[in-house]
Amino acid sequence: MIEIIPVESPTIEDLKILRTLTEMGLAEIKAAAAHQTAIRQIRIFEGDWQSERQVLAKVYHQNRSEQPVPWRVRERDEFGEEEFLSPDGLKSRLEYWRSLELETQRNVDLESGLIATPEEFEPHDEDWF
Repeated sequence: MIEIIPVESPTIEDLKILRTLTEMGLAEIKAAAAHQTAIRQIRIFEGDWQSERQVLAKVYHQNRSEQPVPWRVRERDEFGEEEFLSPDGLKSRLEYWRSLELETQRNVDLESGLIATPEEFEPHDEDWF
């Protein structure tokens, strides 16, 4: 799971930016910042993955920009282990998840007879990050 954690003392401008990543109200975002809890949790390949992966791409691209962002990205596994990800670390995860999507698409196409060999595979969608 990927979690978006706000900076500890967000400014008004920070709050405006953070508000674009969550449906939480400003008071909830401030409380999350004070307690360093997530304002958004994204479960990989679960729920509305099509939309959630777009949020991850947005977070990644904003992290890579010249401007500092008012959040940190934390990955938490099923055992409770957690790691804060650098922009490069997030990029690596995004590349891995995209490769899994493409592998799954290819395997489904092969199994259903849409293609005869893996070399015939063409992605079903555009790269999203």
